[in-house]
Amino acid sequence: MSAVTLAPAIVRAPRLRVPTSLWVGAAWAAVALLLRELSVEAFLWASTLGFAVLAIRPFLRPRSLDSGDVMLLFTLYYAMSLLVRGIGVLTWVDSPYLEELGDARSEHLRLLVAWSQFYSGLGLFAVQEGYRSGLAARWAASLEARLPALRSPWRSSRMLPVAVALVAVGVAGAALRVHSLGGFLSAAADPMSAGTDEALGHWWQIALTEFAVVGFHVHMLGLLLRRDRSFLAHYLVLGLGLCVPIYLVSSSKFLLLRTLFVPWLLRHFVVRRVPLGQILAAFAVFGLLFPVLYAYRALGIYNLDAVGLYLQNSDMPLLRVFNRAYGTDSFVLILHRTGTELPFLWGRSLLDLVTFWIPRLLWPGKPDSFGLQFPALYMPDMRWGAMTYVTTSLPGELYLNFHVVGVLVGSALVGVLMRASRLLASRGPGGVLFYAYAYLTAVHLAEGCIASQLETFLTDLVPLLLALGFLVVSLRPAARRVAA
Repeated sequence: MSAVTLAPAIVRAPRLRVPTSLWVGAAWAAVALLLRELSVEAFLWASTLGFAVLAIRPFLRPRSLDSGDVMLLFTLYYAMSLLVRGIGVLTWVDSPYLEELGDARSEHLRLLVAWSQFYSGLGLFAVQEGYRSGLAARWAASLEARLPALRSPWRSSRMLPVAVALVAVGVAGAALRVHSLGGFLSAAADPMSAGTDEALGHWWQIALTEFAVVGFHVHMLGLLLRRDRSFLAHYLVLGLGLCVPIYLVSSSKFLLLRTLFVPWLLRHFVVRRVPLGQILAAFAVFGLLFPVLYAYRALGIYNLDAVGLYLQNSDMPLLRVFNRAYGTDSFVLILHRTGTELPFLWGRSLLDLVTFWIPRLLWPGKPDSFGLQFPALYMPDMRWGAMTYVTTSLPGELYLNFHVVGVLVGSALVGVLMRASRLLASRGPGGVLFYAYAYLTAVHLAEGCIASQLETFLTDLVPLLLALGFLVVSLRPAARRVAA
């Protein structure tokens, strides 16, 4: 009987399927670039319309709209500061930052805005694709395995003591900061100086103040976990009692937002969903307060009676409300100067992430953050005051460092991290608080600067991790093995 030799079966490798959305995005980019060869106007229209479609993409499924989804708020803020602002630069806003480039009818300015819209659209597309990728779920699982405290339950008996301890540390940090400024009234008399040149060398005191913010959030989350009906009363009394004095000294609008917004995001995940309309309305009211907050920053506590006169004489009230006008404007100036007058940075704008924690007392010559360097380098014709911080926009800074590759890869990475942090919100109390800080950081990151936004996130993350060390219920040995 002859042996029959069977030929080995041919195993076909699974085909690598490219998502349809990638083909569509590539097609839009190709068409826009082809139109660039025809005329500036055609390129401007193609870039702007493509960007607009991407901006409404996350909102096309009304049933899936969730105010706890960071992508929605990120997209809105990104589109406001870049898409709408770009349209405004060429139509109804006379930007004081772009006067050196000519009026809105000049071909050079219109081409720069077109490129800004094109690269910003590419960046938003990359963020969305990164957010939808499977890589985000793997990263979330990996982080959860390394930090099981994010999903562990909390000891109810320790919530209040931990919150009180964090607030005490934060208040001590704030007291040290106020003392260095000559007292509360001295700091509140000139909050602009207190938050700029007088802040140099006091970063650690400012960072310690954040312990109080995290302590307040730990307390509010504890109330939510217990379904305590006094949540609103504690929110109003403790929240305002904490953030208003700190704001009067620091004039930090983002501190107000972090303190007062996070408890509602926690409630959204722990108790009941907060409608998206209410979240948007709250942000709209906060934005309308910007002129008043800017007025206080300029006038100080002794001149509050002149706030009305200040607003009447302000020649740019719209720009003060409208994202400080640093989105498209900054990106246009980056495109104008990078590669001609100034070189690409190749990551140098991010170096502050390596050095920010070093006290200036030990390193008197420590470089300023890139947000302080940016106006002098890219807006030399503006008469800035001392220590003026100007944002770059997220796609602008990514382009400034690594050109179009930076915009695509960096934006996709932001999308992956946003989705990974969102997945952690459903794991446990530590995960939801981690996500709340990541949520605001991601939304604020749309305006840049990258290093400064990440440093603010770290000032909240460090006290959170310290708190979790005391709050979480220890995992059983078997659970530890599974987590490992």
